[in-house]
Amino acid sequence: MKYKINLLLPKEKNWLDKVIYFGLNYLRYILVITQTVIIMVFFYRFKIDQEIVDLKDAVKQKQE
Repeated sequence: MKYKINLLLPKEKNWLDKVIYFGLNYLRYILVITQTVIIMVFFYRFKIDQEIVDLKDAVKQKQE
């Protein structure tokens, strides 16, 4: 059986280490989710624009 003895005190993390840890581990997921939402909204815009064009065409046909 091996015993592990550590006589050093645990190093306290300063605020910069915490920011770097957050940036490297969690920020990438936040960015990917944000980009996915932006792309979905971008394509939804095309769908809405097409619906507007279709509605304008329908109004023109009813006026004729």
